[in-house]
Amino acid sequence: MSAVAWPEGVPRKLLEETLEIEAPANVIRTDMEHGPQKSRRRGTAAPQRIYGDVVLDKDEWALFKAWWENELRDGSLQFDWEHPVNEDPGTFRMAEDYRLRFEEGYVVVELVIEAMP
Repeated sequence: MSAVAWPEGVPRKLLEETLEIEAPANVIRTDMEHGPQKSRRRGTAAPQRIYGDVVLDKDEWALFKAWWENELRDGSLQFDWEHPVNEDPGTFRMAEDYRLRFEEGYVVVELVIEAMP
């Protein structure tokens, strides 16, 4: 099954001032009885977490919500998108459910997204 397309009519860009990116968590560390921790690589690839907000008007919010529920199946499916830093196309998934804030008549959707390796 191919990834779901980002919804038409909904901004694709995250607000730059809210953008945060974590390095992939791809190392396992084990405490030893004596001496320093041992560490090893978990695998050859790990998803990269991306945090950011998108500001929507009420019509864009309705489109996003319908996409989330129907196309993305409540955030469970992967989707095609562009990486917010290098703009490379790729496959992504929601790492957490969205959160909402309301500011000056707009809906601010807080997203946690994973860039798939």
